[in-house]
Amino acid sequence: MDVNEHVRTYLRHLPRITGVLDELGVPFYFSNALFLVSRLAVSPGWGVREVDGGLIIDAAGEWRAVLPTTADREAFVAMTIAAVAPGCPVLRLPRWMLLRLGRFQLGQLWPDYVGATAALQSLAGRKLKRLRQTVNRVERSGRAEVLRLGAAHAAEAADIARDWYAARAPALGTMYLRAENIWLFENLGWLLESVPGVWGIGVKIDGVLQAVNLSCVLSQTSWCCHTERYRPGVMTYANQLAFREACRAVDASRLPWVNDGVAGTEYKPGVDDLAAFKNRIADHTISSFGAWEASP
Repeated sequence: MDVNEHVRTYLRHLPRITGVLDELGVPFYFSNALFLVSRLAVSPGWGVREVDGGLIIDAAGEWRAVLPTTADREAFVAMTIAAVAPGCPVLRLPRWMLLRLGRFQLGQLWPDYVGATAALQSLAGRKLKRLRQTVNRVERSGRAEVLRLGAAHAAEAADIARDWYAARAPALGTMYLRAENIWLFENLGWLLESVPGVWGIGVKIDGVLQAVNLSCVLSQTSWCCHTERYRPGVMTYANQLAFREACRAVDASRLPWVNDGVAGTEYKPGVDDLAAFKNRIADHTISSFGAWEASP
């Protein structure tokens, strides 16, 4: 598959980025390879710039993110300062950097929420009782089959994503990441071969693929389920079975799951199902600082 130079540059540095994020305390989301690869591939104006010590992600001039390739904090600070421009903030910086940025304004963003992967593998306990019951109901039906996604599932998975967005168009308003999500599933074979730490789970109902999700490692100690898509009305909670199986593909003793809190608002069935669902079952949240831009 032919991808643009920005995707190739990002992937060349990704193993080193993943290796140093924990040491530097970089918060979730812009370390999410599935998010970044798909954005760089299909979002107009998005790009990567190599600088000494890492990469600067430019989101079409709206904001920037800094991804270090070195554990040197001084280099990380210098790279972050170089990325700031009036009207173009740098998003999501580690807490320790706050003390170093006194001459800049910093606005706090939404929190990340974090949960124990082991708990979601077993679904034990009162907190997860409802989820356990719904997943068990799907399994007992005898209609569901769980599988690992591969290149052969790309076309079906992309069609599921298209159907998901089409069914929710009236409620969603903004079709957030539609092109990016479809691109991920369309290029599933390349994705699994080329992006380290990515896996996909599917659920067939009556022999037909109906629910899919994609997950990835964020750092040496965390992971996320980036996207799930399913055909509404086929079998309720098949998507939650897929999410549990995504959790079972992870070393639970080493990797908790993390998710972005931007969609962690009041639950709206049929709209932000995965994000709202994860927000409800999270163990705790962590503050992400923030939106950092030059003072006027």
